[in-house]
Amino acid sequence: MIDKQTLLFGLLDEMATSSPIPNIYNSVFENRGVNARYVPMNIRDDDILFTLKGIKSSQISGINLGEIFQKDGLEMLSESSEDVKFSGFVETIKVVNGELHGSNSTGRAIAKTVSGKVAIFGVSEITKSIIFNSDAKITLLENEIEKTLPILEKFPNLDVKLSDETHPFDLSNFDFAIFGENEIFTIGDAKQNIDTTKLSDEVLQKKAEIDTEEWL
Repeated sequence: MIDKQTLLFGLLDEMATSSPIPNIYNSVFENRGVNARYVPMNIRDDDILFTLKGIKSSQISGINLGEIFQKDGLEMLSESSEDVKFSGFVETIKVVNGELHGSNSTGRAIAKTVSGKVAIFGVSEITKSIIFNSDAKITLLENEIEKTLPILEKFPNLDVKLSDETHPFDLSNFDFAIFGENEIFTIGDAKQNIDTTKLSDEVLQKKAEIDTEEWL
């Protein structure tokens, strides 16, 4: 039930109403005893800047951006986390005195989920965020080595290897493998003994908990 004291949060996406994410966040709010509600908000891709401008003066306290809006949202931020600056996209926005403050949580959630030796295939915004947040022993595999140069400027000791059809890579000594392409990623146990769906659900749960801490 929403009343005058209810804090409002939401998901901005083209198909937000069909996403399972609101249920996950509302469950976190309920478990914490917080008077808050997370609502899905469908918007068109050409309405994102107008919508974000309106949110500054609305009753909404924070939002998540769908993948299609995570780069466009950058120009509306008054403040960005170091992760956002490094990775080049924004997932989570907190409204602070009419300003939009941006951060990311998926990379942090994955960093809390995977450990040991981790192989990451491909440079993308999300894999940059994972590298930024993780304490695991990471090997980054990329078939276009020049894409790794900005990452190596920040993390010069990162293990980087060429990976393509002529350079196959053995995962037998790794605990987890993450495959990133653009903003889409899959994560799995490299030894094939953990259910990938369960692992993804765990990441979403931790992401919701991280965002809740950030917002409240």
